[in-house]
Amino acid sequence: MKRIIIITLAIILSVYKSGIAQTYIQVFNVKTPNNSTVQDTYSLSSSDFSFTQTQLEALEEEIYWNYNGARLLEAPSLKYNCHGYAWHVSEGGEKVWIGYDYVTTEDIYWTDGKLY
Repeated sequence: MKRIIIITLAIILSVYKSGIAQTYIQVFNVKTPNNSTVQDTYSLSSSDFSFTQTQLEALEEEIYWNYNGARLLEAPSLKYNCHGYAWHVSEGGEKVWIGYDYVTTEDIYWTDGKLY
């Protein structure tokens, strides 16, 4: 269920990412479990976007009915993507966008010597 919500948010964010101007700064404090630095990782330095309450309610309804009762845990944000959430935010790290310029950035989690 959690995976469905993350995938749904990633799709929603990818649509909005292309149409909303945002500013990111590169960060170097994101590490794999083997302490390898994850390159191409950014933190949002400009304002995040927000949905209206009506839009959030419609999104919650759509997710619930189209994804077998899944629940929206948090409003979508440009502060992080699915890779940032899965490997960093879910482990207690700050919200970051992993792989902003390169779609293979997250591969380091498989190639640094320890499957995660």
